[in-house]
This record gives sequence, C-alpha cells and structure tokens, in this order.
Amino acid sequence: MAVGTRSYVVRAAQTGISMIIDPYGRILKESVLYRPMVLEGKAGLRKETTFYSKYGDLFAYFCIFAAISMLFISGSPRKNS
Repeated sequence: MAVGTRSYVVRAAQTGISMIIDPYGRILKESVLYRPMVLEGKAGLRKETTFYSKYGDLFAYFCIFAAISMLFISGSPRKNS
C-alpha cells in the first residue's frame, strides 16, 4: 500500500527487522535480525495524489470484471456455418 500511495514506511521492531523504505519501495536502511541497532535516516510526508489514493481498488475491480467477462465470452457456444 505504501508504494501505491507513494509514502515512506518506517518500521521499528524489537525482535525483527527494522527498516526505512522510500516511496518507491527501495529499502534505504535495514537492521540485522535480533541485533540491537539504531537506524538513522530521513522520511517525510508527501502531498502527491496517486491514482490509488484517489480511486482505491477501482483498477483491480475493473480487471476482475474484464476477466469474468472474457470467461463468459469465450465459454459461449458458437454456430459453425
């Protein structure tokens, strides 16, 4: 979801991997599993509106509708002439 809305992700975990991820899905900083660490980095707020933040799952619903429509079209009986 963070890539769809182009927002930063800062994950802080006590027993897992902590990380900073940029709006394009690239991991900027990452800790090692089960090792105490301090991560430093920049994360900001963005005002950019993306297709997903404006319309949500509309594209996914369209794809599902198109796939079901194709199944009905390809499954209909045809007349041989």
